[in-house]
Amino acid sequence: MTKSQETAVYKNSSTTTTMKKSKTSGKSKADSGVRSKSVGIQDASVATKQKPAKVFKKKPTDVSAVSEATPRVTAMAIDKLYLDLLISEPEMDAVLERAQQLQKHSKLGRGSTKKTFFKHAFVQKLPSGAIARFHIVPNNRGQGANMQLVLNPNQMERGDSSPLIKMFKELFPLSWKEIASTMLIRRIDVCLQLLGVSINDLIITLDGSKSGAKVYVTTDRNGFVQTIYMGDTQSPQHGAAYDQVASDEYKSMVGEKPSRQHLRDIAELVLEPVKKVKDRIQLESRRNFDKPVDLAQLAEITSPFGKYRILVLDSKAQKWDAGFCGYIDSVRLRGMHGARAHLSMQCGKSSEVMNQVAEYEARLGRMAAPWWNAEEYAASLLETLKKSSAWHFLKVMEKKK
Repeated sequence: MTKSQETAVYKNSSTTTTMKKSKTSGKSKADSGVRSKSVGIQDASVATKQKPAKVFKKKPTDVSAVSEATPRVTAMAIDKLYLDLLISEPEMDAVLERAQQLQKHSKLGRGSTKKTFFKHAFVQKLPSGAIARFHIVPNNRGQGANMQLVLNPNQMERGDSSPLIKMFKELFPLSWKEIASTMLIRRIDVCLQLLGVSINDLIITLDGSKSGAKVYVTTDRNGFVQTIYMGDTQSPQHGAAYDQVASDEYKSMVGEKPSRQHLRDIAELVLEPVKKVKDRIQLESRRNFDKPVDLAQLAEITSPFGKYRILVLDSKAQKWDAGFCGYIDSVRLRGMHGARAHLSMQCGKSSEVMNQVAEYEARLGRMAAPWWNAEEYAASLLETLKKSSAWHFLKVMEKKK
């Protein structure tokens, strides 16, 4: 595989922005047994040729005095939305029959029921390529909602709401608006993207998880971190961070729509250091509600990333000693609380051991990302949802005063 980079600076009315763009040619071999999102971290040579990216028509300026870019964080977006439809059993049977008829006429496709807790799943492909899923007939009838709608507002674009409304009219010919207006939110995932930093250089923790809560990590064959999962099965809030570039490449390969096609539309620009190719990271915070909520209750959640802490492992610093390297891997596997408990159990609780652990914890604590301030990325989930292309359809849920 060969890589080359282009570097350009673009000016607008208030700021000067630097972009380093990496091009890839050739095909890479997939590692056996590795998740589809896995991708290694590779060195890239410093580019010497400068010209503006084709998607921009602004004139590039001299970049000789521009310093290395700082990682950036995009605005929040709603990545996934699970909506419960409150319909009766007779209505459920009727809508199932209509969905099966629509499938015969190729207006709906058959979806997988794996991990849905429903017996039937139908998919509607929207004009943008995004997918709307309809789950009908729960595995345990009489428990929970009889029907569920799953959307990904972050993938939807203008024009997707109209065919979705049309589908509702076909599934509920006499009462589509009444059915849609009573939908409740069962699960909501909010995401933002970290630009110009590699996931292998980060440790992301979720404060408030129980001591010893597991932090799952997937790696590629070379041991580079690819995906981090935060929280445990008892946590009301879960999180995940993964290589978005590799994920989008895989989705394109299997015919799915990438999560974000026009990155520059939602961020200042992808800013990457020249010396090293950095991945685009998606940080997701998932909330499952035991009791589904309406829009008014959703508006009360204003800081979905408030408990996330990001630490940067400085690869430019002096080489670490073996003990600290082992501690870092223990934190990645078990979390900070779990790493302390594990080390005290394996090595004893002598003052020497506990002082060493305290020194490691303080050393790691000093690596807090200077560009991450969770309070700056706080916004009402309802406010964020209203900014999505799905709102033209979802606004029917808004209670009129």
